[in-house]
Amino acid sequence: AFLANAKVESANFTTLEEGLFYTTPQRLVFIFRSYFKTVEQATPYLRNPKKLANYVYGNRLGNRGQDTNDGWNHRGRGVGQITGLSNYDRTGTRIGVDLVSFPEKLLDPYISCDAFASFFESTGCNRLADVQDCGAITQAINGVARLKAKERQAFAESITKILSA
Repeated sequence: AFLANAKVESANFTTLEEGLFYTTPQRLVFIFRSYFKTVEQATPYLRNPKKLANYVYGNRLGNRGQDTNDGWNHRGRGVGQITGLSNYDRTGTRIGVDLVSFPEKLLDPYISCDAFASFFESTGCNRLADVQDCGAITQAINGVARLKAKERQAFAESITKILSA
């Protein structure tokens, strides 16, 4: 379950940083539908990842307001896409790395894996993995139980078979 979620969150292990560069307002409305109801609302955020991160993550997940850059500084990073100042703070404290002052440390593969393992355990995902509750694990990681759930489940099952052999 850990590997399956890391695989999905890191786009098949190809990135350690959330991509927030969007070129169409329709995609922004689809991805961030709770923030943008119309293409007109989304248009000012096109091709502007910093502005988008500060808007969608400002005043959430322990981040302060949009003008603080907390949304940008504490956007999804690492193999598990840890997001938000409060998650950076708690995770960093658990692994002994100052992720609040130095959020880019989550781009280090070793720190990234350690951080996600700590986050995975602290959110109860290890227990959920024992009962194979993919939806609850996904919900704990990113707040949306159905986000790529089939892909996560299929990969978890294939890894389990390999490790059980």
